[in-house]
Parts: sequence; structure tokens; C-alpha cells
Amino acid sequence: MNKTQLITLTFRIGSETENITNVNLNQPLSVSVKKALKNHGREIGDWIVTFNGNQLDTSKKVEELGLANNDLLKLTLRDGGGGCN
Repeated sequence: MNKTQLITLTFRIGSETENITNVNLNQPLSVSVKKALKNHGREIGDWIVTFNGNQLDTSKKVEELGLANNDLLKLTLRDGGGGCN
């Protein structure tokens, strides 16, 4: 695989950050989101993924979303996610 097709994405989940390396630009974003959430015990559908304030469709390819190396994405629980305010 061409190295230029692999990037690193950082996900902020609450106060934590998860770096996901070797992200293939041609894979759906959901692959990286699932890796970032592996220790959070919730399904991917419970989360909203945003970048620069815009909600992202995790079924789209990383390249299609215009994401680049070292971009920071935010994961927040959807309303009704059972959290306390």
C-alpha cells in the first residue's frame, strides 16, 4: 500500500484523546471510529462524530470527507445517551 494513503486521526472522547494510526483514506470513517471507541463500551450508533463543528457521515470514506493527517475529530454521545447533566 502506498504510504501516502495512510494518515493518523485523533479522536477526542470527553477529556480523553485516542490516536488512530495507519488510517486508510479509502476506508469508511466508521472503521477508525470503532477503533477509537473500543474501550468505551458503547456502540458506534450512540455517538456523533464532528470535525470543525460539522457532523460527519461515518459511512463515507476518509478521503471523501476531506480529512487529513493529524485532524482532530470529536465524539459526543447522542441525546438520550444515558449521561447525567
